[in-house]
Amino acid sequence: MPYESMVVSFEKADPSQIDKLGAKGAKLVEDFQNLRSDFPGMEYRISVPDGFILTTDAWRAFHDKGGSLPEGLFVAVTLALADLERRVGRRYGDTSGRMPLIVAVRGGAPVSLPGAISTILNVGLNDEIVTALIEAGEDEGFLLGTYLEALRMYGEVVLGIPYERFFEVLQKFHVGDEGSVSVDDLFPLIDAYKKVLLQSPVKASAHRMESDPFRQLRAAIESVFHSWMAETAVEARLSRSPKVPDDMGTAVIVQSMVFGNRDDRGCLGGVLFTRNPRTGAAAPVIEWAPKVQCDKIVSGKLRKELLHTKDLQERFPDIYELLMTVRDRLEARAKRPLDVEFTVEDRKLYILQRRPLRMTFSATARAMWDLVDEGKTTVQMASLIINTALEQPEKMLREGFRDYQVLAVGEPITDTADHGTLVFGTEDALELARKGRPVIMLRKRPYGETDLAVNHPNVRGIIRCDGNVTGHEAVSAVAYSKPYLINVTDVHGRPLLLVDEDRIELNPQCTLAAYMGRDIFVDGERGIVGFTEAHDFLVDRKIRKKLYVDWEYLREQFDRAGYHELDYETLLDIHYQMELELAHYQRLETRIKEGDRTVSEKELMHAFGTYLAYIPARDRERTLALKDVRVDQFDLGPPLVYRGHQLGEEVLKILRALMLCTTWRTHWIHEIMVAKAKERGESEGDVIRDIFIKNRTMSVVKEFEAEGFHLMRVPHYYYLIFASNFEYDQDLDSVQVNPGLMKYAEKEVLARHFLAYLEQITPRLRKKLRIIQGEPPLGQGHARIVSIGLAVPDEDFDVVCRYLRTFLDQTKHGCPMTLQSAVAEGEFVDLYHLDPVFAPYPELRIMREKSSDNPGQDPGYVIAFGRCSFGEFDGVVYGRDEYEKLCRQVQEFQSFLGTKGMAALVRPWQFEVDPYRRHSVIAAVGIRLEARDLSYVMSGLKEFLGIEAQATTCPEDALV
Repeated sequence: MPYESMVVSFEKADPSQIDKLGAKGAKLVEDFQNLRSDFPGMEYRISVPDGFILTTDAWRAFHDKGGSLPEGLFVAVTLALADLERRVGRRYGDTSGRMPLIVAVRGGAPVSLPGAISTILNVGLNDEIVTALIEAGEDEGFLLGTYLEALRMYGEVVLGIPYERFFEVLQKFHVGDEGSVSVDDLFPLIDAYKKVLLQSPVKASAHRMESDPFRQLRAAIESVFHSWMAETAVEARLSRSPKVPDDMGTAVIVQSMVFGNRDDRGCLGGVLFTRNPRTGAAAPVIEWAPKVQCDKIVSGKLRKELLHTKDLQERFPDIYELLMTVRDRLEARAKRPLDVEFTVEDRKLYILQRRPLRMTFSATARAMWDLVDEGKTTVQMASLIINTALEQPEKMLREGFRDYQVLAVGEPITDTADHGTLVFGTEDALELARKGRPVIMLRKRPYGETDLAVNHPNVRGIIRCDGNVTGHEAVSAVAYSKPYLINVTDVHGRPLLLVDEDRIELNPQCTLAAYMGRDIFVDGERGIVGFTEAHDFLVDRKIRKKLYVDWEYLREQFDRAGYHELDYETLLDIHYQMELELAHYQRLETRIKEGDRTVSEKELMHAFGTYLAYIPARDRERTLALKDVRVDQFDLGPPLVYRGHQLGEEVLKILRALMLCTTWRTHWIHEIMVAKAKERGESEGDVIRDIFIKNRTMSVVKEFEAEGFHLMRVPHYYYLIFASNFEYDQDLDSVQVNPGLMKYAEKEVLARHFLAYLEQITPRLRKKLRIIQGEPPLGQGHARIVSIGLAVPDEDFDVVCRYLRTFLDQTKHGCPMTLQSAVAEGEFVDLYHLDPVFAPYPELRIMREKSSDNPGQDPGYVIAFGRCSFGEFDGVVYGRDEYEKLCRQVQEFQSFLGTKGMAALVRPWQFEVDPYRRHSVIAAVGIRLEARDLSYVMSGLKEFLGIEAQATTCPEDALV
């Protein structure tokens, strides 16, 4: 693979390639490329800093080279850097006194591992550059503070120097909060940091502090690649379930720096959680500080007090409003709550990264249903994420357990519980954890202690006297379902630690002091640290979660039903019926909320009874009571009886859980279908195609039924009845059927016209159909036989429905004068509606672009070649094969057009649409073309597909 392909700019990268770009890189690329559409007219106020990415293929090349960048790869990096210089208008390593391009170098694997892979900021500074900038009039305090951080981060990441060495320097100089250090103090601090860099023993792979900016950059990239196999990242991968493989590798993002530490008037750094990660409440959680770089907040190295949402709203209302805009737009696109890191420089908001917000189970359920109500996500996506949260291994105190002593109290970040030996400080905690002992760790140092402990599976909980909600350690604790308390004091309000200049020790007067080395527990639900002599006081929270939805019982029911024994076509029918059932519940919820008086008691009782069937009989009353259902007004039967007067309100309380059950059952059918498809050499993409075609076909059938047709199923055939004496409530000679009110004889003519239409388009298919008149079972038992229709073989039913739909539409409305007149603006239509010869290809769709998308230009057209479930959920990539298959089809069509001299008429196109099942992205892949080229491209497409050109497609012409 050429090295040039391993380095890709934000503007040219494909955000769907998460396995190449990493989760962080892919999201940055997506946000960068969608900035204008997400925030139209706001580019001067909201931005994503530009950059480029070394892909996971570059990590593999680095790994294969023995842990160093191949020369050709670094050449590709310098070319990408030169291109970035051109785009941002700054030069890397510039010593002229103009502000140079300064970059951040961040790691980001395909699976999100917060804080586990290294980051280095302010790469590209040295003494000469800093001096030139100061002489040119740049703010001296800002530059020296930024340079100080550059030295510290280079020392930590590249040279492997513990943060404690730098913190000791800060203590020696009695340094205060960030941003408050005077220029006179910054010069000796920089000299002291340089001495730390020179005097400290360094790891074997390290480079000494490089003054040359390009060597700095190379060392930074190599060190971030090295961090993938460092202890913190290894422990993080082991803690994930399933374990993240070592050979996945990490990408490296090189991004132009923005500076939240420039001043305190319009510069700040912060983190936005779009929902509360513990409760799921819609109120955003914002932690921020003026005149700091965002990394200080998430890494836990900030030396000043964090400010919160209300403070930002009061002090920077314009920035707060921008963040609320970001929250709404990005949540709507991601379809889930988000964790967003940001910087503000000169009152312009920069999005540095976003990732799915880690939440407790209860928070996840609340937040996802809120997003459904807000129209930001679908029931299917919500159920997927809630299902994953149900499987989080959370614990709680046994119900009714009171035999314990409260030792300390704090602010809980998670609501899980666990126990272990109480240990003071990271080093001792890890030493014990590595021996296989469960540990509860009391953090020793308030700043800069490694996040390694939270990743170790035997560190069961963490207690902090300080701490914040948005730091990497807290985020990891939520991800790993570990109890995590911040701002902890003992039960009497006394501090746990005594801090005296450079010394930190345990307060001997606090209640925890006597329990060091003993087994204690942390309960996030109550926000307490406790001690008990009992041994069986913790239980799996699954017991309580099952009262929300007992997914294990539901699965047992499903497995007993024997779906695995059914054939593929039957499963396809069941899948369709389950999707209809889900849609019915969604409509029912809307109708109840809107006070629709047409909702029948029978309909409501059926929904309630269906839900009851999904709950073990022993748990029904308790489960319903937890949902505030008035159980006393029901006799749960059987039979089910309701004696109250507000049945709709009671059903509303259980509908969301019923939707979850229905969605999971549908998904399990989907999984069985995938397994059966793979047995015959097909893929999940083929299953999704079959489901799509089935749904579209049945949608057409429903239209037929509304127009007076009937459908009957007999062995090996569908009978599509144009008219029959089943319609007892209508005049048997006169039935409403498209087009218009027709006599029986006219319906026979209609059927024969359709066959003539098929004869011209596809003679092979026409020969497989026959007209049926009064044949059993159509006329049996009836005094008058007026049935007429078509017998359609099972295997041809889908395509015949599409041909018939086009025939009826053209009979009713006439053929379009031009192709252009038949295509709506901004909406896809099936290509076979324009030309029935495309009926065997239902995946082909066409759309005319909106005029507003390209002002001043004639709108072009998009032809979608198909859909594919390709994307990422929770770090796992799905559907790449089907996606690449469609991309190859597009490339093959382009090559085919090239042989005709028309290659320039089309270009590849794709877009993200609503999630399907367990996929976070559904990409539609196809081509884009100008309006003037439509007829040429359509002709080329027919030839490419092997469709013989037809003289006519109109029903009237077929009869000539």
